[in-house]
Amino acid sequence: MAVTPAQILALAEKLAADSEGCEAHVRSAVSRAYYAAFLAVADEITPYLDSQTIRLNGEGTHSQLIGQITAYASTARVIRPGYQEAAYISKTLAKMKLKRVEADYRIDVDLDKDESHKAIDRATRVLESVEKFKARLERANAAGS
Repeated sequence: MAVTPAQILALAEKLAADSEGCEAHVRSAVSRAYYAAFLAVADEITPYLDSQTIRLNGEGTHSQLIGQITAYASTARVIRPGYQEAAYISKTLAKMKLKRVEADYRIDVDLDKDESHKAIDRATRVLESVEKFKARLERANAAGS
């Protein structure tokens, strides 16, 4: 059975709701929220990007995806629709990635319940921005046909 980014985000919300006194739940919620956003972007936006925006410089998949979206946003201000959403997504996903790395690997750093709520809020906004991005591109493609 396949899972969707929305289902992963729902799991993050459950973990955050059950996180009172359990930092492991906070950390897991932060991580799941990031992956919900990352997978939504990877699945829903990359098909709209052309190969000219792909950075093949040895970076990992996560950094490469953020780089693709950043490149689209920074070079498309007038020419391409959706650049505002792309700029927001790339900036937010980069912030979320840093927090996800902290949650997954920096167990010496305390994370409180607020961090899980911030991550969930950001992921929710990224998922909304992904839908707006797609809608703008689809409208532009329909108008150009």
